[in-house]
Amino acid sequence: MINKTLILLICWLCSINAIANTLYMPEGYVNAEVLEFIGVLNSGEQPVEAKCTFYYEDGRNLSIPFVFPAKQRSTIIPTEVGVDFDTPFATVITAEQNLTATLIHYDHGNALGENFSTTTSTVWSLVGSYRDDQVRDFLTIYVTTDDEVEIGITTYPTYGGPTALDEIRDSTIYLKSEGRRRISIPLHELITNDNHGCCRKTPYGIVVKATKPIVAALSHYDNNMQGGYLIMGIPSLGADHGYIAEGFMNSGIIESLNFMTTHSRNSSGSRSFILKVHYTDGLVVELNANRLVNHVGNQVNIWLKNEENANGYSELSLRENIGYWIEYQVKDSYEWNKGNPVPVAANFVHTDHGGINGSHFVSQPAKVWEFAEGYRSSERDNVHEHLLIVNPDRDVTATVKILIYYDDGLEPTELEYTIEPEKKIGVALHANEALREAHPSGGISYGIRIESDVAVVPYLTHYDFILQGSFALNGTPY
Repeated sequence: MINKTLILLICWLCSINAIANTLYMPEGYVNAEVLEFIGVLNSGEQPVEAKCTFYYEDGRNLSIPFVFPAKQRSTIIPTEVGVDFDTPFATVITAEQNLTATLIHYDHGNALGENFSTTTSTVWSLVGSYRDDQVRDFLTIYVTTDDEVEIGITTYPTYGGPTALDEIRDSTIYLKSEGRRRISIPLHELITNDNHGCCRKTPYGIVVKATKPIVAALSHYDNNMQGGYLIMGIPSLGADHGYIAEGFMNSGIIESLNFMTTHSRNSSGSRSFILKVHYTDGLVVELNANRLVNHVGNQVNIWLKNEENANGYSELSLRENIGYWIEYQVKDSYEWNKGNPVPVAANFVHTDHGGINGSHFVSQPAKVWEFAEGYRSSERDNVHEHLLIVNPDRDVTATVKILIYYDDGLEPTELEYTIEPEKKIGVALHANEALREAHPSGGISYGIRIESDVAVVPYLTHYDFILQGSFALNGTPY
């Protein structure tokens, strides 16, 4: 006689295996002048059947089936599959096996790029907004369930305490939504100098809390810097530590670090905030940033400048013309809570060659990462891409394999490197002779998979000198 419990267990295991891999991107907008591409990487050995659904703000949706070939980077072009022009949308990709996806958005000289999220949450933190007449910030949200959701949005300015968004508005129309919808919130129109002076010409952070799971992202356009960036939110209040693999300074580069904590301001002055700058020549500089953190409220902005221009107060002095990577650690030194971690949401901004790259710090290194974006132009100097990888381990050397999957399904290119403890490497993909040349008709698209025997932190930069603009990606961990 067959055991009924065993049958139920088998059915339960089967249901787990059948759970779809779902990818979310709340940002999306196209017209005749705004281009978007969705890169999809299937690094597996078998083709993957998937469904791509575009969700509009009015409740409509457009669903299209796809089959993504094995070991190949594919591209979805929204304008070629019937997506409405001049109508904001969110994109959801569902499949039975793992896929990685990236959105690339070209908008009047701005290039924005970000990985699709594999996570939903009821709490999202976003750092990287800036209140200025020349800045436009859009908070985009996708409601991932069928149920109506209530959404609360709180800003954390550099000076002053947290402010709920509905406290500075006459209407709360943006704070409720039906299920399966894209929501757009123009922060630059809601948070003005007249109604929210504490955000004037300063960075501010955002915490989004919802009654049902959502996904949130920030699109940032800065006319002063002639660029912009798209960052997926952090599905939590942050972490007590983080890493960013990018870092390079000279007189033509501007970098900044933005930190947001929802920690009570009553304990201001009680945070132990340490920054470490790891230069590629082996020098490590540890900076006690308490004086920068504790003299203001919940949002902190630190400018990184060369030694000649830094003022030593809100600006940190760094060496020129040498690469580095940065890590931070925050703990509570208040006596009753001493040593406990303080969650911080952190963002890194790099401005170079007229483009702005913004990325959240990575709180969890991983052994496997994927990027669904990569492009080599037939004229190599038209597009520059650099892949940076940090080994944050204090003691163990990492052996790293980089697999390049092309858009025609031919065998991937394999690169191998070793990274010493607390060091980073940089690979100029556009100049690497091991990669395949572009197709005769133009360029060649590819995706990237990183496999390491030690948990690492990657960072990919993309500079396009034809379509203009740049973006940076942290990758998707597995």
